[in-house]
Amino acid sequence: ATSFIGILDVFGFEIMRHNSFEQLCINFANEALQQQFNQMVFVHEQDQYRREGLDTAVVSFRDNQPIIDLIAGKVDGILPLLESAARLNTLATADRFVRSVHNKHERHANYVRPRGDQAEFTVKHFAGDVLYDAEEFIVKNNDALQGDLVELFAVNSSVFVANILGTRPSDEQEDGEPGFVPRRSSLFAAQGSDTLAKAAENGDGVDLPDAPENGAGPPKRGSRIHKARRRLQSEEVQGRRVQGRVAAAAAKRGNAGQLAGNKTVSLKFRQQVKNLCDTLTATQPHYIKCIKPNNVKAATAFGPRLVAQQLRYAGVLEVVRIRREGYPSRMNYFDFYAKYEMLIPYKERQAMKSVADCRAQGDAAAARAASEKIAHLVLDASDAEKEFQLGGTLLFLRDNGLDKMDAAVREFYAGHASAINACARRFIAVMRYRAARRRVIRAQAFFRMAVLTLRLRRQRRAARCIQERVKTTQAAAQYKAMKANAVPIQALFRRGLAQKRFSKASRERAGAVAAQSLVRGFLHRRAAAKKRREWGAAQVITG
Repeated sequence: ATSFIGILDVFGFEIMRHNSFEQLCINFANEALQQQFNQMVFVHEQDQYRREGLDTAVVSFRDNQPIIDLIAGKVDGILPLLESAARLNTLATADRFVRSVHNKHERHANYVRPRGDQAEFTVKHFAGDVLYDAEEFIVKNNDALQGDLVELFAVNSSVFVANILGTRPSDEQEDGEPGFVPRRSSLFAAQGSDTLAKAAENGDGVDLPDAPENGAGPPKRGSRIHKARRRLQSEEVQGRRVQGRVAAAAAKRGNAGQLAGNKTVSLKFRQQVKNLCDTLTATQPHYIKCIKPNNVKAATAFGPRLVAQQLRYAGVLEVVRIRREGYPSRMNYFDFYAKYEMLIPYKERQAMKSVADCRAQGDAAAARAASEKIAHLVLDASDAEKEFQLGGTLLFLRDNGLDKMDAAVREFYAGHASAINACARRFIAVMRYRAARRRVIRAQAFFRMAVLTLRLRRQRRAARCIQERVKTTQAAAQYKAMKANAVPIQALFRRGLAQKRFSKASRERAGAVAAQSLVRGFLHRRAAAKKRREWGAAQVITG
């Protein structure tokens, strides 16, 4: 057998505004690949359940085989009906083809006949309903060349073109001349590959060269042998394509018998999809589902509707449904025991083997018994079979069962965290109380000191007041005594002073009287003299 690594990159499911023959082929391929993918997941789940001794009836498989039969059924599928319409040559029309499809599948659960007489029909795919326009189905399925090109190629004298078209006898063709296409049988015999022969019988061409018989392994990439094989493969594929187009063009001109002997696009496509599914079934496929977060190619931008649509089209939601209907969470007993050991009561846990001892001794029975005990403690005993099952080496949990286990762990840690928080808060409260007590004591001491200080100050002020009163009384008594002694002295002194003032005033009065009398006399004399002069003048005037 040949060992190889293949990478298959296919179009995703397509639902466009206008869906034609290309979308039907692409969606048919996706239906077939989705069925193969679902079967792989389903079979893998059942095999694991069977190995662990569980009931495999818990997992249901939603098969899309009716949709595949609707599109590619051997007798009355849409694509076989299209191929039958192609054999009618000029009599085939889109309306006749659509009417035949309506007559065959009008009551099919996955087929919807639209209202009106349009050449359209709807197929209910696993990813959604798709409305197909069948106007160009027959033309695209025939894929014929124009008649002028066929006639031009037929009269061409080039050996290369004649070899490709097959108009030159095979016995005249020689290896190494331009356009030489080796016969498939000789090529497959040289390669010694049953897989390639089967592919040739199905019309699928050369895909994977086998290793040489001497066990030297496949030729290295870039070597002369590798390049020669690649050239032969490309020439053969190109030759088959041109021959198919030539035959289609000849049939378009009226050669219906020649057209019936050639394969249409849908027939070749169905064979290729079948061969692809056979190859995937015979190998160990690994799937990568690429999800585009947005249509604008922007960073950190997420379109929920676009992502949900891609998940539905890629069949991821169907896989999730298959896993959720069974037991999606599974753990071996040692890991389960280690993760949920704390849920066993402390006294019972002391009497059981620890996880470390079970691992060291390889005691799977003890780990299984402990895991079963933990599961029964957390999960409802009446629904135990629905919530979990015990396998040979694994414990299987439902989705909600795992949630309950995790909730129990959170509750366990929350309870212990509450106790730890209580102790921590008590310690913090005690420390705060002690610190507050020390602060209160210091405050009380300071307050007492302040009260005593104020009291001392009041006492000092009172003492000073008393002293002042005493001193004032003594000073008043002394003052009264001194005053009593000073009054006679002051009286004698004042009398002497009064006598002096009186004598002085008497002298001054006498002088003032004398001066006044002199001044008054002078004034009276001057006034008398003035009057005399005035009387004399008056007498002179009158006389």
